[in-house]
Amino acid sequence: MTTDNISLASILFAAISAFFSAIAAIASLVETRRVARASDSAIYLELFREYRSPEMDAALDSLAKFWAERREGYPSAAEAFLAFREHNPEGAGAVRRQCRMLVTHFNSVARLIIAGLISRRTAKILITFPGLNIYYDVAVPIVRLENPHPEFSAYITILKRIRPQYGDGFCETLAG
Repeated sequence: MTTDNISLASILFAAISAFFSAIAAIASLVETRRVARASDSAIYLELFREYRSPEMDAALDSLAKFWAERREGYPSAAEAFLAFREHNPEGAGAVRRQCRMLVTHFNSVARLIIAGLISRRTAKILITFPGLNIYYDVAVPIVRLENPHPEFSAYITILKRIRPQYGDGFCETLAG
C-alpha cells in the first residue's frame, strides 16, 4: 500500500467515524429530550395534584374571601392581615398557614425553574390558575411580614416573567 492509499483510508475512516458520532449525538439529544419531557410530566402531575387537593382548594377559597372582604378598607393584604391579627390571633394563624401553603406551592415551581428541572412551558402550565393572583396579591405580602426572605423577590420575578397574572387580575369568583 502506498502512502496515498493509507492517507485516503485514514480520511475515509475518520469521515465514517465522524458520521456515526454525529448520529450517536443526535440519538443522545433525542433521548435526553424524551427523558426531560417525562420528568416534566411527572413533576407536573405531582404539583397539579397538590394544587387540586382539598386543603389547597380550601386555602384558596378562604384567602380569596379574606381579601375580598377587606380590600376596600386596606391598601394591601398585609395591612389587612395585621389589623385582623390584632383582633383575632387564632384566625390570623389559620390565614398565615393557608398563605404558607400557597407560597410553598408557587415557590416550588420557581425553584424547579431555577434548578432547570422543568421547562418554562411546563412552569407556565403549572402557574396558570386563579390561585396565582392570590399568591401575588395576598399570600406573599402576608408571609413576607414574618419571613422576609430575599428569595421571594427572585421567585416572584421568575414567575411574573412567565405569567404576570391570571386572567384580568384578582379572581372575584373565587371569593363568591
